[in-house]
Amino acid sequence: MQDVCIPRLSIDAELSETAVLPVAGHSKLVFETNEKWTAVLEEGASEGVTLSVEEGVPGDELTVYFPNATLEGASATVTITTASGLTESLTFVQRGCLFISFRKWADNNGSG
Repeated sequence: MQDVCIPRLSIDAELSETAVLPVAGHSKLVFETNEKWTAVLEEGASEGVTLSVEEGVPGDELTVYFPNATLEGASATVTITTASGLTESLTFVQRGCLFISFRKWADNNGSG
């Protein structure tokens, strides 16, 4: 006889990429559950941030997609809720842009 299933949900923040480079890209949300689940972007997510799926079953993957770089960096909080009502959230923040400028010196090594 099979025992009653105890619902569980855990997000592995160390394996989830919580900071993405300042380019269009994606981050995988690593979590484990034994129930059907839904995922939502919480209010205040940066414009253009999307999720790969909004619902799934145990073993399905969830990816957060970021638009092109912004000077401030994009961010989004993703909340996963299981069929029994367990919830976990994780915030993703896009790193700020790093600007490197190169200066070409005159042929005379910059003097004169």
